[in-house]
Amino acid sequence: MTYATLKTDVASWLIDATATNKIPSFIRLAEAAIRRDVRVPAMDATASAALVAGVISLPADFIEVKRLVIDGYVHEFKPAEVIQQMETDGYATSGSAGRYYTRIGQTLRVLNGGTSTYSLLYVAKFAELSGDSDTNWLLDNASDVYLFKSLHYGSAWLRDKAAAESYEAMYQGAVGALVLAERMSQFSGPLSMNVSGA
Repeated sequence: MTYATLKTDVASWLIDATATNKIPSFIRLAEAAIRRDVRVPAMDATASAALVAGVISLPADFIEVKRLVIDGYVHEFKPAEVIQQMETDGYATSGSAGRYYTRIGQTLRVLNGGTSTYSLLYVAKFAELSGDSDTNWLLDNASDVYLFKSLHYGSAWLRDKAAAESYEAMYQGAVGALVLAERMSQFSGPLSMNVSGA
């Protein structure tokens, strides 16, 4: 499926021709909602490099941190004000304990980070749709998520409250089904059974 196909589907479901030129806007709003609502393994991404004065610049597609490892140690998130206070107090990391980071704007700041090497596992947003031939994993695998949320915004623009609420319910159902299916796929494959004494 492509962006062009999605726009055609949204137009055919909305029926009202006055909304046609607004469809790209409905889809952009849908993408913003999807970034907040959907979390599936296909969104996992990694980045690695060296810290720059204890700072990591976040990737352009970044949504949230899943795991941060620096020089072999997993680091724990702390609020920015806590990190600031720890720095003021001269807190020093030692061994495997007391390794922390925080987020400030579009960066991660690591307590006493220096120029160590990091490995970041994070949730990445799906590529946004703009050109008619564009697609992404979500549009290919769960186009109903895109469709129903776009229709929700389209119905809201048309001031059709009942339709907007109906499409929102369908969207939530599609997201729930997607998340469940992806969770189950993590454990798919042949089952094995150990027989005692075999």
